[in-house]
Amino acid sequence: MNRLRDWAPLPLRLALGIVLIAHGLPKWARGIDQFGAALDQMGFPLPLFLAVGVALLEVVGGLMLILGLFTRIIAALATVQFLIILLVVRPLGQLPLTGDNGNELELMLFLGSLSLALSGAGALALDRLIFRRRRERARPVAARRQPEDVAP
Repeated sequence: MNRLRDWAPLPLRLALGIVLIAHGLPKWARGIDQFGAALDQMGFPLPLFLAVGVALLEVVGGLMLILGLFTRIIAALATVQFLIILLVVRPLGQLPLTGDNGNELELMLFLGSLSLALSGAGALALDRLIFRRRRERARPVAARRQPEDVAP
């Protein structure tokens, strides 16, 4: 059962990464200053700085989620982004939850990001390769020996 549990974050990681990239690329294509102007109209401080940060998170962070690289960090940042969207940009209390003015997508992205921030990357992730090697190097040599390596 543990092996199946390791695979559970993979589809969520892929879906969230694809959606983030799909939302981030148009921000760059239309011009990051246009997105910054929209943030400025909403009253966000440092709108151009935030525009670049959000667009980078969506494109580069989305790719990193797909690869499973620094998953918890990227997912935590995305969780904060979608929480702000749900509280400030498209408040969750607005009805209807679905439709043209709904925020069901933002809610799902928030919950998906939160799930990945809590669970980690799961299977087929660069995180596993990188951090497994670090853990191996951090363990003392005696702890790395296999039982058959130890003389009776």
